[in-house]
Amino acid sequence: MMGVGCEGEISDILTMCDIPFPHSREVVMIKGIAIVGFETSENATNPSNDVMEQICSEQYSDKMIFLIKFPLSYDPLKQKIDELFECPGVVAFHFETHLVKNTIYVEKKAFQSGYHQKDEKGYLPEGNKVSCESVDNTLETIIDCMDVVKKVTEKCGLDGVKFGGLKVEVSEDPGRSIGAYSYYLSLQKSTKNSIFIHVPPFGGECTKEAVVNVVKEIIDAAT
Repeated sequence: MMGVGCEGEISDILTMCDIPFPHSREVVMIKGIAIVGFETSENATNPSNDVMEQICSEQYSDKMIFLIKFPLSYDPLKQKIDELFECPGVVAFHFETHLVKNTIYVEKKAFQSGYHQKDEKGYLPEGNKVSCESVDNTLETIIDCMDVVKKVTEKCGLDGVKFGGLKVEVSEDPGRSIGAYSYYLSLQKSTKNSIFIHVPPFGGECTKEAVVNVVKEIIDAAT
């Protein structure tokens, strides 16, 4: 049996996480990983979607990876994130594109207030803040982002030249996009099983393949 990547609904994940299976004489635990992003129009350029879909299309020996795409709307996000974390042990990797060339950001924090970016329906969250049980303006993943960056930089040989100078850095401010909004909701459910990756535009030697390879190492290092 192999771990696979596939696109599906959150309900599909609930029976697939943390499934033990025999391998040689050992029992191996499949890691349940949700790759979380947003739906975009068919012709839109979106490097994060390209990376997510490529990762999800591959096979893995120790992971069950699901691609979950939410509508670009604030309204259903809390319910969707709540449903996602009904799956025991699932690790949610949030993805979004940003404009900084040749840099993948591993986001350490998310913020409850300051959301002024309208969703696809033209709506803003009430009070420009995340509506949930948490009263903390700042939530932080307890995944060691600095350690993840160090391991991935060494493993991928990111020396400032390779892949056009592609680098991985820790960020402590993901902005106030709808992706950051969903990350806050995810951290509110589990600070140990949530992380957010900002993907740069492709260009030159910073190809989709290069970014995918580095992001796969980030997933390994974070889980």
